[in-house]
Amino acid sequence: MVDCLQAAFAPYRSQYTPAAYADTVPSPATVGERLRTMSVWVVETPPGIIVGTLAGARRTAEEGHLRGMAVRPERQGTGIAGALLVGALQHLRSLGCRRVTLDTTPPLGRARRFYERNGFRRSGTVTDYFGMPLVEYAFELGGAPPPR
Repeated sequence: MVDCLQAAFAPYRSQYTPAAYADTVPSPATVGERLRTMSVWVVETPPGIIVGTLAGARRTAEEGHLRGMAVRPERQGTGIAGALLVGALQHLRSLGCRRVTLDTTPPLGRARRFYERNGFRRSGTVTDYFGMPLVEYAFELGGAPPPR
């Protein structure tokens, strides 16, 4: 999982503050916290190489949160991100979530367009993320099926 995150975010490293990058791409020593506090979905190819990952958790009784969407650069555009998103949204819906949020940064234009194509909308919340803007997106699960 760490290798996948590193490969996906390496092209953006110079556009992140060091602290923001370290939080986005956990090290082998720090990834345990994400694994303890969130569900993690992966897509593997033989022989066990993780080519995509996404983490998520329920924050409140009705709201879930996603983070760490990553697909290896050579596998982007192949449907992996969509499959991860559908699985995560279905899981959060099964936990009773009616709304799901995620955060992204300005350098990740392709990711923002992907989220918007899949029904996520900017919530209007922008916070400081270790010295760079962090833009919140939200998806209202309600009774609608997740994106495909």
